[in-house]
Amino acid sequence: MWAVFMGFIGILYPPVGDFYRYTRDFYFYKELDWSEFLMAISLKFDYLLAFLSYFFGKLNLNFDLVRFIYNFVAYLLLGSVFLKLTERNSALSSDRKTRILALVLFIPFSISLFLFRFFFSMILFVYGTYLIIEDKKKRGWLFVVLSVLNHFSFLIFFLALIFQRWGLFKFNRRIIVVLGVCGFFCGGLIVHPVMDYLPTDIVNQFSVYIDGYWAGDFLKDRSIWYKIQQFLGNLVVYCGVGTFILLYPSKPNRLVAWVNSLLLLAVVSSPFVVMYGRFMIVLLYGIKMFLLYSYDNSIMSKRYLYVLFMCMIISNMTELWGVRRQLSISREKQLFCSSSIGILTNHYSEEWIDDNVYESGDFKHD
Repeated sequence: MWAVFMGFIGILYPPVGDFYRYTRDFYFYKELDWSEFLMAISLKFDYLLAFLSYFFGKLNLNFDLVRFIYNFVAYLLLGSVFLKLTERNSALSSDRKTRILALVLFIPFSISLFLFRFFFSMILFVYGTYLIIEDKKKRGWLFVVLSVLNHFSFLIFFLALIFQRWGLFKFNRRIIVVLGVCGFFCGGLIVHPVMDYLPTDIVNQFSVYIDGYWAGDFLKDRSIWYKIQQFLGNLVVYCGVGTFILLYPSKPNRLVAWVNSLLLLAVVSSPFVVMYGRFMIVLLYGIKMFLLYSYDNSIMSKRYLYVLFMCMIISNMTELWGVRRQLSISREKQLFCSSSIGILTNHYSEEWIDDNVYESGDFKHD
C-alpha cells in the first residue's frame, strides 16, 4: 500500500529538471520505428528507460506512468529488503518501537529521489545484492544487471560486487580506515589515471561528472542555503559511516566486505561533487542493511539507531524543502480529491510542458 501511495506521488510530480529530458526522449522515441529506435539507443548505454519509453509510446500510454512505476517498484523492493532483515533479526522484530525507528531509517519519505534513473538503479542494485549475499539466490544478478542497463555508472558497483564475491574487501577495521582516509585525499590521483585506460565511450559517460561544471563548478552558482541543504541531507550518511566504523566486527562477513567496497568507491569519488553525493547515498543503503543486520538490542545499538533515525528525519525534511518550488506547480493535491483511476490517468501534456517548463528543464514561475 505504501509503494502504491508513493507511486501516486511520483506520477503527480511535474516533468521538470531531468524528468523534462526523459519526457522529451519519450516523444522522440514514440515517432520512431523499431530499426530507427535501435539505431538511436545504440549511441547510449542506458537502455531500460529507453525501452520503457518506446513501448509506452507505441501502446499510446502516458509517459507519466513511468514515474509511477519507478517509485512503486523502488519502494516495493525497499520494503521487501526491510521485511527480510527485520524478520531475520529477533532483536528488531520483537520490539515494536525499535521496528518503527528502523522502518523510518531504512525507507525514506522522498517524493522524487527514486524517479531519477541513478537512484532507481540504486534500489535495483541494493535489492539484487541482498538476494545474492544474504538469500544466496542467483536471480539477484538479474536485478544487478538491470541496474546497469538503467544507469551505466552502476557498472562500477557491479564490478565491485564481483570482486567482493572473489573474497576481496574483507579488511579489518584499521585497514579500512587507513584506505578510506587515503582514498579521500587521493581520489583525483586515482580516478584520472584509471580513466586513461578505459574505452572512449565509457570515459564519455563519466567525464561530465569528473571534469567541468558538474564536477564541482556548479556550486559557484548555488546559494548558501543550497549548500546547507546538501550538508543536512548528507548528515545521515556521515553519521552512518561513523556508526559502521564503531560497530565494525572483528571478523568481517560478506555484507561488511560489500559495504567496504561501497565505502572505498565513495571516498575515491570525493573530489567530484555530484558523483560523490550519489555514491555516498549508495553507501548509506549498505550501511543501513549492516545496521539492521547487526542490531542486537544493546544500549549502544539503540543509541546508534536513534541518532541515525533523527538524522534521517532531518534528511527527509531537507529533501522536501529542496523540491518546494517543484511542488508549487505539481498536482499532489489530487491525492486528497481524486480517485486512484484519476491519479493513474494524470497526464502532463506537451502543451502544459511548453507553457510551464523551459528547454533547460527549469520551470517557469513568477
